[in-house]
Amino acid sequence: TSTPSDGIFVSNKTVHTTFEDTYGNIWIGTYGDGVDILCRRPRAIAHRHAASHSVPLSDNSVMSLCIDGKTIYAGTDAAGIDIFPPDGTKRTLNAANSPLGDNAVLALMRASDGNIWAGTYKGDVAVIRPDGHVRRFDIPGATDIRCFAEKPDGTILAGAGQGIISISPDGHISPLYLEREDVHEEWVRSLLIRPDGDIWVGSFGYGISIFGPGFTFRKKLSVSTGLKSNTINQMLERPDGKVWAATGNGLALISPTGDVDTLLTAADGLPGKAVKALATDRSGRLWMST
Repeated sequence: TSTPSDGIFVSNKTVHTTFEDTYGNIWIGTYGDGVDILCRRPRAIAHRHAASHSVPLSDNSVMSLCIDGKTIYAGTDAAGIDIFPPDGTKRTLNAANSPLGDNAVLALMRASDGNIWAGTYKGDVAVIRPDGHVRRFDIPGATDIRCFAEKPDGTILAGAGQGIISISPDGHISPLYLEREDVHEEWVRSLLIRPDGDIWVGSFGYGISIFGPGFTFRKKLSVSTGLKSNTINQMLERPDGKVWAATGNGLALISPTGDVDTLLTAADGLPGKAVKALATDRSGRLWMST
């Protein structure tokens, strides 16, 4: 926990996204106060805001972050995507100058082929290719794209307010919420694909559903099976195969078979009730925002 009194503090208590870059710095996207960077040099924490940096953010509410090599992508709440390459410049993609479709970018993910996938509040899915070309996929009836995951065959899964969308490597779109009753998980907030191919789906209000590689239902985790909340904001797999789940009421550690091993809440010392984002650094430490 950091506070202004010790000189090391986060700009805003509402944090939507975190990750570690190739240098071991922790990037923190806040709602209303830009991006904070927890670094070793030249100072403990650096702040980048819309008005206080030579290459500023276009919007101080940062909903998503990802990195491609040394290039940082910041998805904002109202100004699209800011792209910061290592040369110190900035490129912004928004609904006016690109096929992005909506300026509220809630999810970003780098795929194995180098493409950057973006999801928006209005339900648009866009892919930014390494050459800078942007392609938008129109998803029937979708809103609120919050997360992505990549299957071993290159298929991209997107989590939407209506359920799960599958996009094949050749661009074929399958909204599974329209095609299959057994995978109709609404308000998907987190997707995790395990090494064995199992697909874990975390949602807002529906807990965690575990499916086999072909979306064969395996197990359901909820407050009735040991969780403290049915809201799952993010899932993160550990090297030992256990899964951290950021929930609406604390942090859960779940075994590879889907059993709740450990529950940590504010009563155990967490700084807040709802855990919103998770990241691990190269030393194995777990970072979380509440």
